[in-house]
Amino acid sequence: PIASEMYATHARETYVSLDNKHGEACALITLADASIGRGDFDRSLRYLQQAAQTFRQFKDAYNENLALNNMAFACEQLGDLRQARVIYGRARASYDAGNGCGNLHIILCNLGGVACALGDYAQAADYATQAETAALKLNSHDDDARLHMLRGDIAWHSGLDSVAHEHYCVAEK
Repeated sequence: PIASEMYATHARETYVSLDNKHGEACALITLADASIGRGDFDRSLRYLQQAAQTFRQFKDAYNENLALNNMAFACEQLGDLRQARVIYGRARASYDAGNGCGNLHIILCNLGGVACALGDYAQAADYATQAETAALKLNSHDDDARLHMLRGDIAWHSGLDSVAHEHYCVAEK
């Protein structure tokens, strides 16, 4: 993270000197990633908010959605689950409008994880089902572990220990 942070800081300074707001926003995404890597979620959130605002001004929905996903993750790490749910919801709405960044099933798993953490297990299960459907449409197995962890958490909170155990074992593979 240190090398990428040094590069991004230099890139940001260069973009600022050139009055290139879009380039600066891209550098902010890299700075946010480096901050996340160090566990500095407050700083990451500040970078991401600025980047998302700039991408919105440039009507760059793809990169705005990327910033939204990372903002929601930072909110989760800061313990602000309600705000994370709102921001993941905005990312999903943007994805549904054709501005997707990443895969829909990952956004849905993230929404499910937040719903589960907030104690809304029925909503979490619904998101898990939607995530599985979206992954199957893409023939994507990139994040199967995340889905199994979510299903395991839902089962565990529902008192289905053996089902939870099965999902956790599959997720570990």
